[in-house]
Amino acid sequence: MAIGGWFLAALCAGMLGWLGRPILVLLPESPDAQPEKPSYLTVSRAPHLDWWLAAAAITLVTIAALALPVYLMPAWLLLCGIGTWLAYIDWRTHLLPTRIVGPLCVATLSAVALEAWLAGSVWVLLRAVAVGGVAYGVFWMLWWVAERRRPGSFGFGDVRFSAPLALGLGSVGIWTAVTGLYLGFVVGAVAGVALKVRGYRGGFAFGPAMLVGAVLGLVLT
Repeated sequence: MAIGGWFLAALCAGMLGWLGRPILVLLPESPDAQPEKPSYLTVSRAPHLDWWLAAAAITLVTIAALALPVYLMPAWLLLCGIGTWLAYIDWRTHLLPTRIVGPLCVATLSAVALEAWLAGSVWVLLRAVAVGGVAYGVFWMLWWVAERRRPGSFGFGDVRFSAPLALGLGSVGIWTAVTGLYLGFVVGAVAGVALKVRGYRGGFAFGPAMLVGAVLGLVLT
């Protein structure tokens, strides 16, 4: 990607990331929140949060830009920008709010439709929708099994978050989608082991690992 294209992508993703803090301030509390978890308003007060989220979004979209042509970037501007909000929220509260994930899924589908138009191939859209549906089904099955073996070990928010990530990955390719979603589990496993080594015994937020794995999948395929 040319430097001009990268700069525009980084600017857009960074602006989206920066908006994460004001969105958190306005976000209604989830009825599923545990009493011991901090509120959205509390986690929004982290020092310089807006700039940290902007920096994270710029970093992620820069990695994506190394692997993707310009016409496949629209969905990843959204996923890298808004995905940083979700990763931070999940890290702090172990929740992935439907009020953000739902609109992100719709927006990502619209962005993929734009990509298909830019590419001149409806196959981009059809492949993304098929991959998104299959990925959602697989994650739903993982959640269903986990709920019966160890309730609460696999959050349904992760199932929802798999849909927009799979849409974005599926627009690039089926193998990219498989790799990106699998790498989410690899990143999660490595992070989980690292936390246990440091003595952490609490719950684990899978959302950040899903996002990082998806972006790495773009580069490694």
